[in-house]
Amino acid sequence: MSILWHKRKNWVIDMRRTKRMKKEEGSMGIGALIIFIALVLVAAIAAAVIIQTANHIRDSADHTSDRISQQFLGMFDVISVYGDRGASLSHNLLAISISTKVVSTSEIDLRHIAISIQTEDSVSHLFLSPAVSTLDTTYDAALSKTSSTTYSVYLPNRAVDSPWDPDNGSYNVGPNDVVVFVINLTATEQELPTHTTFQIHFSNTYTGTTSKITVTTPAGYENDDEWIRIYPPL
Repeated sequence: MSILWHKRKNWVIDMRRTKRMKKEEGSMGIGALIIFIALVLVAAIAAAVIIQTANHIRDSADHTSDRISQQFLGMFDVISVYGDRGASLSHNLLAISISTKVVSTSEIDLRHIAISIQTEDSVSHLFLSPAVSTLDTTYDAALSKTSSTTYSVYLPNRAVDSPWDPDNGSYNVGPNDVVVFVINLTATEQELPTHTTFQIHFSNTYTGTTSKITVTTPAGYENDDEWIRIYPPL
């Protein structure tokens, strides 16, 4: 009887010891799980901070790039780019006008400024039309002077001391002159449909410097809008 009692006592002790060990192991497991979850949360927060910082740096770089692109060749500040659908309200843009302001402190000879329009399928290289006139102060007058190889310009707001006078042999523009570059996309066979990305390249053939702006036409055109703003985007 004594032997059986001792065996039963030892069995009870072993069972209690086993249960206690399982509880301790369970507590350790729960603790490890809590630590793991905490580490995952910390990693997620750190990843979110890194992503946010990276996005901020990217946005800042994009803004800086846009500003550099806008001041192409360090001579002109791009104010806007508009597309013309024509009086018939074509489904494509038939021409574009690039409004700029001269930011250079010295005069610029526009005969040295070359413009290229590059789409996915084609590229055109354009130089200042020799037919430009001092009297051209409207878009329509400038457009009539364009061709498949030339762009035209007009100055809606000439500075007081502007040197622009092509009728008398001066193709220079000066500081603060507002210069609108007009390109005939129908003539260059590059009419632009909706949602089309293209590049406008600017080159100074005298200094060799180049710059470009990448723009995209809107996803759709309103039926009664002849003029479509391309840059800055809406």
